[in-house]
Amino acid sequence: MKSTRLTLFLLITMNLATFAQDTIPFHRSRPATVPEKSRSRFIDHVYLGGYLGLQFGTVTYIDISPMAIYQFTKNLYSGLGGTYQYIRNKYYEPAYSSSAYGANLMVRYHIWKDLFLQAEYDPLYLSYYPGYNTLAKKDYTWVHDVLAGVGYRQWLAQRAFLTIAIFYNLNETYYSPYENPIIRFSFGIGL
Repeated sequence: MKSTRLTLFLLITMNLATFAQDTIPFHRSRPATVPEKSRSRFIDHVYLGGYLGLQFGTVTYIDISPMAIYQFTKNLYSGLGGTYQYIRNKYYEPAYSSSAYGANLMVRYHIWKDLFLQAEYDPLYLSYYPGYNTLAKKDYTWVHDVLAGVGYRQWLAQRAFLTIAIFYNLNETYYSPYENPIIRFSFGIGL
């Protein structure tokens, strides 16, 4: 729990540090708007980003989830990406380790300025030890998590942003790698 609090504190501190920098002149809540005529190209509506989660210590957790996001309208975004997760828990003897591979499909709608609602479908193929018995043979299963939540986007530059969101897993099962509530930080950079 201490490492989770430390990680959360560091991410918030890094985010607040970006607020203090005043090197790029633009309105903080919205980037400078690009005229519609020049934004008619497909590439102008594409953002690359995703999630990155790291935790080290007794429990090691690594989450790498790159994503491509497309802006359909001023307020509607959708994204598709991949996910790799690795967990190693030293509480067990021998240590418990598990990997998960999968996809991520996201829909985000901005309801007011930079405040948004988001839904995600995360099918993951993961390995686990039956009954957490690390001496048993690993087994594999598909987990179909459906996440819904609310978040906030903070612009760092005209086409770069960070988000923080809190989600609830609507399909939480015994094998789900997420515990409710789920807090995620993500980023996006426009092409």
